[in-house]
Amino acid sequence: MEIGRSRLGTEVETTLQKKLDPVIGKLRRQIVLRFASTGLVAAGVVGIVLGLARVVASDWVPWYLIVAAVVLIPLAAAVFATTRKIDRRDAARAIDRHYDLQDRTLTALAFLREGESNELQQMQIDDAMARLGSLDSRKVVTAPLPSNLVPGFVLTAIALGTLFLPQVVSSVVANTMPTVKPDADDAAISLSSESPLPNVSKSQVAASQKLKKRPSFGVEASEPPIQFGYRTMVDRYFEQTQQEAGTSRQ
Repeated sequence: MEIGRSRLGTEVETTLQKKLDPVIGKLRRQIVLRFASTGLVAAGVVGIVLGLARVVASDWVPWYLIVAAVVLIPLAAAVFATTRKIDRRDAARAIDRHYDLQDRTLTALAFLREGESNELQQMQIDDAMARLGSLDSRKVVTAPLPSNLVPGFVLTAIALGTLFLPQVVSSVVANTMPTVKPDADDAAISLSSESPLPNVSKSQVAASQKLKKRPSFGVEASEPPIQFGYRTMVDRYFEQTQQEAGTSRQ
């Protein structure tokens, strides 16, 4: 008799487990989704911080570090969620809550886990199994979507958008900088193709003329004159120009 009752209890527990398995799968997916959404929020915050830091020091914060943070943090959270064990009592509570069974499934599960039951307990188990027999546990809705799922996607999108922030900042700075036009006195003048001199600016020519016209007062300067670029060539240019002017007057 005890053997028959034990065998009957095993069959009832197997039947109850088949009712609980779909709900356990939904609970597992719900936990993975909740952890992943939390990971998305964390990844978005970390990615935004790294993106702002990349504007200041792009050499120290490469772009792939932001991508790795956005991808790996939610993935690691989801993998960790899969390692968590789902209690059968949570699945029984979800069935009772969805079909309003007043804890019949949870009570039957507790009696079956004890292994031994009296007649009253057996009646409660039979009543719970009779009600569960006509119900589809696959229709049990465990919980709605996590509330932080949408904010997680938004923060992640912003974090990925910061990858283009250095280029945007550089473009804005370049457009707002005033355009400096060169002074006419400092513009380079082109010499004729016959002259061996390269382009010489008017400021260099004026400086060379001032050095030539500076009086010495009969005393040789102890310090050498200030050297300018192309000074020797400028002097030759002016000597050649003066010679050509004297020839044309004659």
